[in-house]
Amino acid sequence: MTLLFLCALAALVVDARIRTALLGYVLFTGIALSFSYPGLGNVRVFAVFVVLALVKLVAGPVSILWLEKRRGLRNDLRPSFSLGGRIAIVLLALGLAHLAGRLPAFSGIHNVGLVFFALATSIAVVIAHRSLIANAIGLLALGSTVSLAAVVFVPHVPMSAELADTFDAVLATLVGLAIAREIARENPELDVRDMRELRG
Repeated sequence: MTLLFLCALAALVVDARIRTALLGYVLFTGIALSFSYPGLGNVRVFAVFVVLALVKLVAGPVSILWLEKRRGLRNDLRPSFSLGGRIAIVLLALGLAHLAGRLPAFSGIHNVGLVFFALATSIAVVIAHRSLIANAIGLLALGSTVSLAAVVFVPHVPMSAELADTFDAVLATLVGLAIAREIARENPELDVRDMRELRG
């Protein structure tokens, strides 16, 4: 499970295709959600968990796929670095996560390294690609990372707090996609460098 978790996050940075990155996001988020699975004992808590999963695993990815299909976007995140450079970024994130997990401050906490790796790769997916879609995917992944961090560092945090975080991330993503939709009318490439040409 840990290997799949790491590979899913690595795919966000290394692969330059929108759908592969979304698959990586869905796998990562699904595994992250498994850390907070409440079971069927409390119906209300389980219902909140289901809503959380639907928002994270369905709403965000479907919105991105809709934009890709509606605007006829190329299945390309427009990488800023070569394949070797993106692999190096993932290896650096893995090394930093390993070091963070060995810090004395986190000695009694399990899965700290996974949280730091998720944080590093969520940010890296934005840095390593120029497409605005990559920014949206990175934001969604960052929202899942925050939820994972809550489970790891504060295991008894109310699931309602995770739900609020999820809605914040998805709402911001939907707003970003609405802006991207307007930009796509002028330039279907959705390259972040074109943002510099905007005025007003």
